[in-house]
Amino acid sequence: MLRAVEALPLLGCEPPFALLTINDLIVYFVEGGEQAFLNLASALSGHKGMEKLFIHTAPLGARATVDALLDAAISAGIKDACFGGCGLTPTALPALGRLLHSPGFASLKVWNGHQDAAIFESPSMPVFCEALRNSKSLRRLWLMGVNLWADIAAASQLIAAMEGLTALRELSIEGNCTDVTPETQRAAGECLARFIACSTSLRVLNLANNRLGDPGMTPIFQALGRNTCLEKLNFGLVNGEHISAEFAHDVVLPAVRATTRLRELNGLQWVDADDDADEEDDEEELLPELQEVEDILAARRRADEEAA
Repeated sequence: MLRAVEALPLLGCEPPFALLTINDLIVYFVEGGEQAFLNLASALSGHKGMEKLFIHTAPLGARATVDALLDAAISAGIKDACFGGCGLTPTALPALGRLLHSPGFASLKVWNGHQDAAIFESPSMPVFCEALRNSKSLRRLWLMGVNLWADIAAASQLIAAMEGLTALRELSIEGNCTDVTPETQRAAGECLARFIACSTSLRVLNLANNRLGDPGMTPIFQALGRNTCLEKLNFGLVNGEHISAEFAHDVVLPAVRATTRLRELNGLQWVDADDDADEEDDEEELLPELQEVEDILAARRRADEEAA
């Protein structure tokens, strides 16, 4: 991992790096401000042969900076780009759309890391969604901590643009908490359910820390029965979704039985409505509902191993 100013000699193949071939470049911001990344963009635009570019904690809030850097990535032929903690704003959408549309582009990860960064509340949304809809090579899309559900209409437009993607294998919208009202939860769940039901390529869906609740998860599980490709569904590894025994029995278990492709289901945490019950009794009561789910999934994984 290099600072922006340290990456310049490498990209320019200055001694002692004249014979160096760069496949992955990870750059983070320490000093130099926006000018350092404008210089980096200038050097990157003339570099060929690099496939992965990861930018961390960079000052990419200004449109001029993000435009220059992403256009340079397109010129360099970057296929895998990650922007972590860069504070991307709606002004980045046109450049991100151009990146998605570049030949052979396969992976975009955006991790703003704070809930108030609603980058999809923008007049540029239709242009970005059109670029996403027309992508032929995008396999992985992470939109984490971008306050996706702040605007349900914009979120629905975005996810609808993914419905026809035939190459998309992994979608993560981790860290996009709803406002936990049943109306928003239900709207978010129905939006995701439509995507799940019509997807023919998605293998991994990460919904950790979205706080969808019963209203949001119900349509998602109902859609699983109409999906033939999803293998991993994650609602969280630490702070997952809290469900009742009834929800596990009436919603989760039938959905897992109905789909034959699912192999992993994470992040469902049982909550007993009876506060007086001790934890040992809670675990015993949980067993008939979610243990059968895990038994089904484990049997499928064993069958895969035996068939390999």
